[in-house]
Amino acid sequence: MSQLEYSWRGALYYAGVTLHTRRFVFDDEGEMAPADEAVHKTSCAWWVYGEQPVWKSDGKTITCMAQYSENTCRESGCYRYAELGGAYTDSLNICGISGQYAQFCQDNEFSLELTWRRQLTKSIAIQPSFQYINNGNGNFTVLSTRLCCSF
Repeated sequence: MSQLEYSWRGALYYAGVTLHTRRFVFDDEGEMAPADEAVHKTSCAWWVYGEQPVWKSDGKTITCMAQYSENTCRESGCYRYAELGGAYTDSLNICGISGQYAQFCQDNEFSLELTWRRQLTKSIAIQPSFQYINNGNGNFTVLSTRLCCSF
């Protein structure tokens, strides 16, 4: 596994590659075969990721992000993934929105995520999030909340 990283004026960029020498096969239903049925065949996965601030003023920032990854083996569970998003940050809040696309061996999936992280104290934050997911099995929503503690 190898990754190149570059940062400049608040922007972050990553590109990487990894080689796999063992492949776990998935059936048409998306179920992974047992480990003893793994195929010893080399494949490669690669990714690019970037975060770019597009606006800054008085401790407030709006950042855009994009990422893409792909596995050269089309029988992998998820062999293609892409995401576009943005976030607003100030001294107490981070609000974000992103859209994702994943291509699985048996189907495609689209999702949308909205999240808000609020700093309550110096070491405690709460982060509710909402996800809408659409795939061949239907439409789904997920609500979750994280309690974050920094030491």
